[in-house]
Amino acid sequence: MTPRKKKQPRKITPSYLRNSGLFYLQKYVASSYQFERAMRRKIDRSCFVHTDQNKEDCYAWLSEVTEEFRQLGYLNDEAYLRGMLQSLRNSKGLSTRMILQKMRDKGFPEDQVLRGLSVIEDQDRKGENEFVAAQKFAKRKKLGPYHPAPPRKTYEQQLATLARAGFSYDICKKVLETEDI
Repeated sequence: MTPRKKKQPRKITPSYLRNSGLFYLQKYVASSYQFERAMRRKIDRSCFVHTDQNKEDCYAWLSEVTEEFRQLGYLNDEAYLRGMLQSLRNSKGLSTRMILQKMRDKGFPEDQVLRGLSVIEDQDRKGENEFVAAQKFAKRKKLGPYHPAPPRKTYEQQLATLARAGFSYDICKKVLETEDI
């Protein structure tokens, strides 16, 4: 059996970059930052192999493609942020700190994420929403009132799990001491 040759990256052209970007967005939901980062990696790999092409020209084409996709609505950072915040808070039950960290990794500034969170949750009930998120996290991780009958984790271990998820000490104690589900 002969080993397979590694496939060479194609030369970057504006049409190739556009088609490649469309394929990427069909496969993944991404923010503008994530999209540009993925396409820059593709450009870098191609320019490493094809030394005759100018990397700066490729980056200029990428900027044009990104702007075109924004205008067409393929890249919508506000909708992406809103959807991610609702998913992270309501479905996964993550703390505000963890949400900030995850969204920072996706290229969103902290103030924009906090504004998005305030739109999602009523500002007067912020502590309550953090408690509800902690309860959802505890249910998902089987902590506190959701912990199985023969205990697998001590109270301190459960407290540490909630604390590592970014919840404050008071909220962690409140969740673990909750009797009713």
